[in-house]
Amino acid sequence: MIRKVSSVVSCIQKAENILVAGHIMPDGDCISSVVSLSVGIERFGKKATPAIDWKISPNFKVFPWIERIKGFDEEIPKPDLIIVVDASSPDRIGRFENFLRMGVPSIVIDHHATNTYFA
Repeated sequence: MIRKVSSVVSCIQKAENILVAGHIMPDGDCISSVVSLSVGIERFGKKATPAIDWKISPNFKVFPWIERIKGFDEEIPKPDLIIVVDASSPDRIGRFENFLRMGVPSIVIDHHATNTYFA
């Protein structure tokens, strides 16, 4: 688990292919977190793959970058780093939990009181 901002930045700098994963049953908070962090990572010169293991409601189609979010039915190659946003436990990220089991370096950015500090 990475707790210091400098450590987070260092992990991002070392990685080339970064998966930014949100929680299942996504809401606006989740989607905007996935999108905004992905945009920031790409401005850092890295490849960001925004992903949510769930079908996204058509109500969110107005979000910029929404078309770039990989869904539940799309294959995602093993990343160098996974950053989980707005999810308090690994069961909330669906199949992307498998990357954690594989030992992919991980960071969690979450505001929930129930956060289990799983990444």
